[in-house]
Amino acid sequence: MNSTILNNYILDPLSNTVTIDFSGYQSGTYTLTMIVNGQIVDALNIIVSN
Repeated sequence: MNSTILNNYILDPLSNTVTIDFSGYQSGTYTLTMIVNGQIVDALNIIVSN
């Protein structure tokens, strides 16, 4: 079963790092997409295994 879950995180544009807590996520593959001014600027796959 495939499903789409979207979560939005407001980022500090002056920060050099971002920490996202994946501990509440079920095991699986997730795509993290960075969007700036409505444009995708980067994307990567994250594998969560519990």
